[in-house]
Amino acid sequence: MSCDWQFALLPGTNRLKTLTEILEPAKAISGVAELQQQLARLAKGEQVFWFNRSQAELSYPEPAIFAQIVGFSAQRKIAVVVQQ
Repeated sequence: MSCDWQFALLPGTNRLKTLTEILEPAKAISGVAELQQQLARLAKGEQVFWFNRSQAELSYPEPAIFAQIVGFSAQRKIAVVVQQ
């Protein structure tokens, strides 16, 4: 059985999001293709901050998928800022 990664794009504020906010079902983006669709809607020059905060409930995808998402964003002039 194949499982897609789940992502969430949340609006920027001057604070880190809570785990409850990140995991809110209404914010869920299923799979890389859907995430790319959402990223493609962002304006050139936008920044996306990708944080893990070492929480057991959250993780980064494997390197190939991670690189695919970052590369897709870079092609669209969207900066992905990663905090590992």
